[in-house]
Amino acid sequence: WTFYNSSGEQLIYDAGAATEQATQAEAEAESNVDKYIPPDLIKNSPGVAKVWCLYEEAGGHSIRVSYNMTSVTDGGATGDCDVLWATDFSGTYYSLVGGCEEQGYVQMSPGTNAAGGCTLITTDNGNNAVDYSNPGPSFAVYGDQ
Repeated sequence: WTFYNSSGEQLIYDAGAATEQATQAEAEAESNVDKYIPPDLIKNSPGVAKVWCLYEEAGGHSIRVSYNMTSVTDGGATGDCDVLWATDFSGTYYSLVGGCEEQGYVQMSPGTNAAGGCTLITTDNGNNAVDYSNPGPSFAVYGDQ
């Protein structure tokens, strides 16, 4: 068949074009390349950060900018922060990457990861605990929610 639009132009059918929306399960499994992932489901793709945050920890432990974060609070010791995110992960296995503009490090404190948050420790290049303020530490978390 040959189809034409109202202006008389021939319409070309591209069998490979994504015209059907993927489900959340298909986005998570990356199982169907013939469907498009709408903006509200992109967060379910395995390669997308589920949480990210830039925060300051030298003063009030405040979030500067973030996605899916609830709070950053003082953990008590220098360089120690407790972070909570809005949507829990499906378990305690997820990947966290982070750093500081001041050439410091953000690391997850061993044994503190929970589905809804974790404790972070920031250190300088000499592995000394430091509270960073400007612009502060940042991190991103990847995993299944």
